Amino acid sequence: LRDKVSSVEIKIRKGKEEKVKRYFNELISSYKGLDFVKYEDMKMTMLLSISEKKYKEHCNEVVSEIVEDVKLIKSSEFPLEMMEEYKINRNVSLAIRTVRERKEKIRLAAEKVKLERSIKRQEKLTDYAFKYDTFTKTYCWVRDININISNEDVENLSDKDFEKEITMIQTAQKAKADEENREAVLMAQQTKQAENIKNTTSLDENGIIESTPPAPEPQKEVVIPVVSKPLSAPIRVKKAEPIRIAEFRAYGTVTVLHSIGDWMKSKGIKYENLGD
Repeated sequence: LRDKVSSVEIKIRKGKEEKVKRYFNELISSYKGLDFVKYEDMKMTMLLSISEKKYKEHCNEVVSEIVEDVKLIKSSEFPLEMMEEYKINRNVSLAIRTVRERKEKIRLAAEKVKLERSIKRQEKLTDYAFKYDTFTKTYCWVRDININISNEDVENLSDKDFEKEITMIQTAQKAKADEENREAVLMAQQTKQAENIKNTTSLDENGIIESTPPAPEPQKEVVIPVVSKPLSAPIRVKKAEPIRIAEFRAYGTVTVLHSIGDWMKSKGIKYENLGD
């Protein structure tokens, strides 16, 4: 009798589970993107004391929670990675926190690499006689501000593109040096020609070229008019003008912006960059 009872109970539980499982599969298929949720995730043990309706309600509750978790993940910053974490631990808070912490570590590591690279590039530009101009946010060659590179490029260019910029800078510096050498040679030639002309000029018997100074103009009588002294006006003390603030954004070449910065400094005008 006991075996018969046990057999009947097993049959009832099995039938109940089949119905609940079929209901679960239909429920999951009604949602898009929940194919990763399995019946075993419901963690249900079939008991005779719990009705089929109760099990189905439990499935509804669990699936509804998962749907809300997925909505939250999709609205977050890194949904794909968070979704993968969620599939592993089924804890939405843990999934979001894990991915955010991972991304923050990656960001800090990237910033460290970027900073170290930027420092090396600044040192390299210093070796090429470049100086940073805070007004234009540009590194300029001390001998010619038209040969320059922006701070944005120094920080963000790839190593390959930065080396291209350095090659262009070297070429421009060499061209500038060649031009200055040509001008120096030309100036020396002109000076030598002037000296040759001076040395071949004929002199008088005493070796002096006499020049007759121009005759002085006759002096004119100056009549000084007598002016009556005006009544003195009351002296007004001029008050110091208050300091005003004018915010603006200037657009122009590095040369123009550099000139603006120099002019403002010469006038004692304090300024600060508004940012990019």
